[in-house]
Amino acid sequence: MNSDYKVGDLIYDANIYDAMNTNLDDLHFYKRWLPENRDTRILELCCGTGRLTLPIAKEGYDITGVDYTPSMLAQAKNKAAEAGLEISFIEADIRTLDLREKYDLIFIPFNSIHHLYKNEDLFKVFNIVKSHL
Repeated sequence: MNSDYKVGDLIYDANIYDAMNTNLDDLHFYKRWLPENRDTRILELCCGTGRLTLPIAKEGYDITGVDYTPSMLAQAKNKAAEAGLEISFIEADIRTLDLREKYDLIFIPFNSIHHLYKNEDLFKVFNIVKSHL
């Protein structure tokens, strides 16, 4: 990711992120949008350390997490392994993502979209979401 997008090094530290983001009150909001069909393919952009990815996977959904930060993904993979969950985590910039796969539901949780400061970047992400649906 372009260094212009750095909000501060601490936000990219997986341990600090997890310590600051333990609340799952918003999980209910996202679960309301999940279809009954557990075979639905879900893509979570900016998944971080798997705060929402893991509980959704525990419900039996096929979910893939994408994040730009290697330390976040390493933490997410460790948590998934500890929970006995097989989740695909992909390191990528959501502005240029090209998975060549389609998903039934795509979401960007929490306040992650706020890290896109330019309209052109928002439009890129929205077009990428569209191409993956």
